Amino acid sequence: MFTLLKYVFSVVIWAVVAAAFLIAKSPELFLFWVLIGAVLILSWLVKFIWKWIVGIFFPTIMIRSFALFIMLAIILFALVYQAIIVPGLNHWGTTKNELEKQYPIDKFLPQSKTVAYRAVTIDAPVNRVYPLIEQLATEGLLNFNVNIFDLLKNEPAMFIFKKTESFNGLSNINVGDRFLVGEIVQAERNRSLTLKLDQRRFPWNKFNNIYAGYYLDKQGKNKTRVVMKIKADYEGYFAWFSAKYLIELGDYWVSRYQLNTVKMMAEAPVTEKG
Repeated sequence: MFTLLKYVFSVVIWAVVAAAFLIAKSPELFLFWVLIGAVLILSWLVKFIWKWIVGIFFPTIMIRSFALFIMLAIILFALVYQAIIVPGLNHWGTTKNELEKQYPIDKFLPQSKTVAYRAVTIDAPVNRVYPLIEQLATEGLLNFNVNIFDLLKNEPAMFIFKKTESFNGLSNINVGDRFLVGEIVQAERNRSLTLKLDQRRFPWNKFNNIYAGYYLDKQGKNKTRVVMKIKADYEGYFAWFSAKYLIELGDYWVSRYQLNTVKMMAEAPVTEKG
């Protein structure tokens, strides 16, 4: 009973801290806290397997052999993750031509250690999509009224479409303008938008530079292709791990949700102001 209460108490503490990070609008710290929770659950699972499965059904197995098995399983998972899962995360929605194409972001950071792409096709004209990209790039994720469960399911909340959208975008957005997520370093209306991300949003990391760009390609009269590209350069093992976790994995969920939100908003019927 005491052990069960200990686990319950740990989960409650974890949930309270996670809620605090969400309320404080700190998705980066929230993602790290999720990682800590996952490690904690895995450690409980390993302990459970050792005590109740190995201990009962395979009592002759030594703890050293069990520990070696766990280490080999972790190494195997890491290899599979890097070889199979990571390419799917980093190239979500893109075509081969889009991966090989040069974008304005490449002029600002020619060499980088982490590169990730996200892409989506939107059934709406480019002049209707670009203002939403401006809003997304400059105001960030939190202003899209994110629910963590909607993010994981990639299903933007429908209530965001009830408001009137003029699709006029931000007035007088210029290179050098600073916003919450970073600084505008390149902008061409209805074509492209590139930002140098604020490195303070990635605490305790040794990132040298992080850039993100949104690039629009008009496809016919009422269709737009949007490609997002992220590039990061860094030093040290902790920054490498942060890039793996925050950019390759965390940003996959975030940017996929953001682009799908833009798609649904651009394709939704416009309610005129009366």
